[in-house]
Amino acid sequence: MVEEDIHLDDKRATEIFRITQESLTNISRHADATEIRIALERKESRYLLEVRDNGRGFDPSLRKKTIFRLDRRPRTGAGAKR
Repeated sequence: MVEEDIHLDDKRATEIFRITQESLTNISRHADATEIRIALERKESRYLLEVRDNGRGFDPSLRKKTIFRLDRRPRTGAGAKR
């Protein structure tokens, strides 16, 4: 495993933290995993966050097809419709 320092601005660090936090929450609630591996890698101007576990999976044909992008605007906060 190669470890390099990755320097993130506050906004990107917060986004990556929240995605990781949600992943860990989902694993703890649904996967019954005993091992979790997290890796963050920079590829040119993009970042790859990988969260893996040894828990039970799900049938991918039953899930919605969605893509999460860091540049999406949040649904809550100033100016959000309520």
